[in-house]
Order: sequence, then C-alpha cells, then structure tokens
Amino acid sequence: MQTPNGFTRRMSQSPSKIKTIDLKYPHYYIAGFDSSHLYLGSYSAPALINKLGLKDLALTRERIEQAETLPINWRQSSLVIQPPFIYLMDGGTPNILRGRLSMQPIPVNEWRHGFYQAIPLAEASFIICDYDSLLQTRTLHNIREGIKQETAKPILQKQHDGIFCTDGRLYANENAKDIIYLYYYRNQFICLDSNLEIKYTGNTIDTNSIAKIKLEESRNGTATTFGAPPRIVNKGGFVAANIFYVLSNLQADNETKDEFQRNCVIDRYDLKTSRYLSSFYLPRINNKCLNSLIISGNLLIALYERHLQVFRLGMEDERHH
Repeated sequence: MQTPNGFTRRMSQSPSKIKTIDLKYPHYYIAGFDSSHLYLGSYSAPALINKLGLKDLALTRERIEQAETLPINWRQSSLVIQPPFIYLMDGGTPNILRGRLSMQPIPVNEWRHGFYQAIPLAEASFIICDYDSLLQTRTLHNIREGIKQETAKPILQKQHDGIFCTDGRLYANENAKDIIYLYYYRNQFICLDSNLEIKYTGNTIDTNSIAKIKLEESRNGTATTFGAPPRIVNKGGFVAANIFYVLSNLQADNETKDEFQRNCVIDRYDLKTSRYLSSFYLPRINNKCLNSLIISGNLLIALYERHLQVFRLGMEDERHH
C-alpha cells in the first residue's frame, strides 16, 4: 500500500479541558475510582493512597497503616481500589492482600501463585493473567475462593514466543459484565464474560494483525529480551458502560503528522458489537502522551507523567453513559 498504515479515522469533537493538576512527581498510576473519588497509587511511594475528589478536584493523601508489617515486595506491588475494598497485588512474591478502605491495614491473603496481572471481580473472585508452562504462553484464569478455575481452551493466541507476543492488559467494566484483554502489539482485543467465556474477538482499526517484535536470547541463554524496540499498536484503554476507549499508538492515513505528534488519539468501540465508532484527541503535555485514563459520569480524567488533566466529555459519549 502507498499509505503508511492503511487505515483512516472518523474524528469527533474532543472533550473540553476543565483543569490541569500538577502531581509534582512521576510514577503515579490509576488504582481505582468510585462516584466521589479517583484513587492514585505511586510506584515510588507504594504505601500512599492519593485521593482526588471528583467534585472539588482537590488532592489528598492517606498512608496504609503498618505498611512495613505486610508481606509484600513493595517495589513490585500495586494498589487496586474498588470501594469498599482495597487490594495489594504482588505477582512476584506472590500475594494478593485484601482489606477495607476504612479498616487498614490489609489482613486477608487471597492468592499465593505468581501472575502478571490480576483484577478483582468480587470480594474473593479475580481474573489473573499468568504463564502456562505446558502451553508455553500467557493465559487467563478465574480465581474463586483461592482456587484456580481451569479454562477449557487457550484464550490468548500465541504468535511467536507466547510471552511477549501475547502481552497486553486486562480491563473490566462495572459489575464485570465484560472482561477485555487488549493486546499491545497487534490490532486485537478479546471480549469475555466473567466466566472467561469468549463473546467475540474484535479488531482495532489499524492493520497490524501480527505482532512486530524481534526477540533475542542473552549470551548465557537464561533470558529472552527484545532485540529491537517493538511496534506498540495499543498503549492502553478503558471500559465505560458499553464503550471501549483505546489509546492508539498509530497514525491514520487521514491525520497529519503534526496533528498526531501534538495529540494523543483515543479510538472508541462499541462493546456489544466490537464496531469502531469514532476517535478524538487529547493534548500531549511536554510532548508526552497520557499513560492511562478513567471515565466517571461526564468526566474524563487522563493521567500523564506528572499531571492529571480533567476533561468534560462531548455529547456523543454522554449518550452512552
């Protein structure tokens, strides 16, 4: 094809910016949210809970009490907050600790098997992404009351090595009606129910169906790494009601280079049908794109390296929430 990526976007009105909040330091990530607060975790200060009020947009901080007594590798752990519960996830130690936001510290151990990522579905139910040594690939499993539920067939489709080529991110919408696995390096996402039954496999609008990665082994043969920077197709996403918002890393043929370099582009998909709906821009800050986003009511909140930007959604998005 004569064009660079072989696809076009249908651009819609971008959300209007309400406020920029300077976080002063990097290393933040979105830990969760409810109707009144957005919760941020920090990789550099993992025992801190950062709360952003969604009404007054004021930022406050709380510390997890007696954090040093918890059996967690703090350098590898992350917070997941689904009020009234708070979870400390550590796939390396491994541990999933659970407690209530109002009753710190976190006393209940839910799981002691390694994983790449875990998302809570209910009080003692999780979806995890781990490694299947028999299939030699990443897999998804349901954990109920600490017991791993075996899946009838592989969910993630291996293209190369089974680890890097299947790398991606898990998402769930409210009440876990839809579980989404978004691949980083190919134009694909999988929609599942809470029992990990596949509803459909959808495609993002670009044409990268095969992960473009180059792998090489270390000199002593004990590790595999990227031999060249991989081509990231989808940098992340967010599920809100029946819409899947995907942060794309690829320029469409009907976008100018200047437009694409000045903005981050979000593509919208209908979760019921997997159909592409439209796209909109969010601005870059200091030439850097956002890391993640959440949508609460008519607010879209984007997390950048050192900033939060709060936007008001357009009418098209508000009709779907």
